[in-house]
Amino acid sequence: MKKKNNEFNPYKTDKLALIPDWIKIIFLKYWVAAAALFFFGIGNPMIQTEGVNFGDTQAFNLFLFLGLGFALFNEYIVKNFIKLMDDGSHKIYRFNLINKTGVLSFILNLVYGFAIMFPMISILVFLAKHNLTLDLLNPVGQKAAIEPFTGGFVYLILDCIVVSVKNLIDILIRNRKYKVQEAKDLDLEKELMSLTDEQYLEKCKENI
Repeated sequence: MKKKNNEFNPYKTDKLALIPDWIKIIFLKYWVAAAALFFFGIGNPMIQTEGVNFGDTQAFNLFLFLGLGFALFNEYIVKNFIKLMDDGSHKIYRFNLINKTGVLSFILNLVYGFAIMFPMISILVFLAKHNLTLDLLNPVGQKAAIEPFTGGFVYLILDCIVVSVKNLIDILIRNRKYKVQEAKDLDLEKELMSLTDEQYLEKCKENI
């Protein structure tokens, strides 16, 4: 007869915990991206000035504010929520790109926020030209390229690609280190097998 596992898990005590972590993180990252686009882009009075055409200055300001917005939201919302969702195994951190702490973490998120703006804005402009955006804030025929609903999806796809590449690199590095250590262990085993009893005892004394 199999014994029941009566071990109490404080992280599995409510119905929300039954939802897979990756689904919750996808929803979180989509919401954060959409919110950053809205508050730092569309609703930013320093960018959207009435009576002023959207030119190079406004485009540059949009790039700066969106990069800053994504950095702040990733640093203080996404990272902290993922930390709260951790059950102690730290496996959930693989869904996050940057897992550093302090000033370094914010600087890396700031660099990432600016870096991801280039492909993100380019894709949104391309989609807008082909009328493929999901802009629910503007009337039909006046859809904007930079809007939160499509922007959230575009960011989610780009972030998924970047995080997947990072995780793949981590796996390759770990496998490489494992193979190097395995080769060293094998060489040591061969060396010990070739020693006489006296040489083996002498080597043991050296390592004490």
